[in-house]
Amino acid sequence: MPGGSVLLIAGDGPCKEELRALANEGDGADIRFLGFKPPQALAQLYRAADVLVMPGLRETWGLVVNEAMVARCAVIVGEEIGCAPDLVRDGVNGFQIRTGDLAQLSQRLERFVVEPALVERMGKASSTIMATWSYDEDVAAVKSALA
Repeated sequence: MPGGSVLLIAGDGPCKEELRALANEGDGADIRFLGFKPPQALAQLYRAADVLVMPGLRETWGLVVNEAMVARCAVIVGEEIGCAPDLVRDGVNGFQIRTGDLAQLSQRLERFVVEPALVERMGKASSTIMATWSYDEDVAAVKSALA
């Protein structure tokens, strides 16, 4: 990957071996599989990261997005992740992506690699958003969804 970027993959899920196989077929990008990390270890990973990527197929909320934003990470979040409409301000603190659109995910990641100032600006915006986030926003979002 250009610019000395490293992709860290935390977690142990059903696709772990498939991802490892794909990484081995790749272009030599620096990809590290960290395995399961307990919650207390995640804060250190967020602080070391510039961008959190959660492209998943479906997640009720995605609390890791909140946590990464507190740590000043820019975010790339799939449209099927519950928090995406509430936390990801497209182009401000990160990007929402279409589920399964690997080309779009790749384009967004590449922007961060070639525009380091974008990463910093979006990370700061994430932190600002989370500084005022509370249960009030959660309640308002639930009421809106129910309406």
